[in-house]
Amino acid sequence: MTILQTVVVYVGIPAAALAALAAVILLPGRRRSARYRPGRSWDFAPVWYRPVTDPVTSRGEPAPGGPAPVSAVGGGAHGSW
Repeated sequence: MTILQTVVVYVGIPAAALAALAAVILLPGRRRSARYRPGRSWDFAPVWYRPVTDPVTSRGEPAPGGPAPVSAVGGGAHGSW
């Protein structure tokens, strides 16, 4: 290979790949709408966050329970061992 071919293979191709990757990452961010800045009026539509549309309901009676288990491990946040 000539020096020119070597430079194209080892410099040109990686540079083109990095430029393409940078374009894929950076160009979509330029199309974003304006962000809210403190002191400006709020001109955006409200968005409500509800991860679950229907609440989970119980189907049947709860299982009969006994006494609560007692842990034999000491310590904890208060530090009495």
